[in-house]
Amino acid sequence: MTRKRLVLAVLSLAALAALAGCTSPFGGGVNEERLNENATYEWNDSADVYVNVTGGQYKAVYDVSGFEGTEFELWRPGIESRNPLPIAALKYRYPNGTTVTADNLTVERRGGATVVNLPQSSGKVAFTARTDQKSLLLPSYLEGSYHVVLPENMRVGFPLFGQVSPGADERSLDEATGRVHLRWDELSRNMSLQWYLARDIWLFAGLVLVLGGIGAVGVSYYVYQIRQLEQKREDLGLDVSDQDDGRDPPPGMG
Repeated sequence: MTRKRLVLAVLSLAALAALAGCTSPFGGGVNEERLNENATYEWNDSADVYVNVTGGQYKAVYDVSGFEGTEFELWRPGIESRNPLPIAALKYRYPNGTTVTADNLTVERRGGATVVNLPQSSGKVAFTARTDQKSLLLPSYLEGSYHVVLPENMRVGFPLFGQVSPGADERSLDEATGRVHLRWDELSRNMSLQWYLARDIWLFAGLVLVLGGIGAVGVSYYVYQIRQLEQKREDLGLDVSDQDDGRDPPPGMG
């Protein structure tokens, strides 16, 4: 009787593990539906890491050729520790150009990271992740060259609104698409970007001009009031002059 209960307990634990996804190719705590979403990626960019940022999300392609090991960890910084990065539309491309989707990959959440088990230490891995509308914090998952494309009509040139840390080695604007391209020859630390809409700088300049005009009018009015008050004092003979009026001092004072 005791042996039967032990067998039933083991079978129950196995069933719970299966329901939790621990025995699936995706591991535990991973959204399989999102992992299998479809997305188009730029596989042929020359940079080791290519990041295409659009409204509220980015598509990243990492060249893992020469990557040490086969467990590619993805995370985002937390308050006290790192947290697994929720990813979607996961794909892997072999060096010969063959591309497979998440169905053929093993993904799990472990040790504060989303772990993608690579078929081999070569090729490229791509995924989609969410980000803020006007900022991106990208941990250094891989050392090498980086190429980041900002959303259309977004800029980083004005320090008060834009931030690029560390500073890019090259910055260019594609006039045809209205998108800024940032490139780093070698990057081994976390990247922090903050951008603004191109028209925001003109709105800010207009606001500065309006406030400056209001300030100038206020100062002019203040000076005018002072001069009017001085004129009234003169008309009433209230001004006292310290200059010599030509009269001799009283006897005994000179």
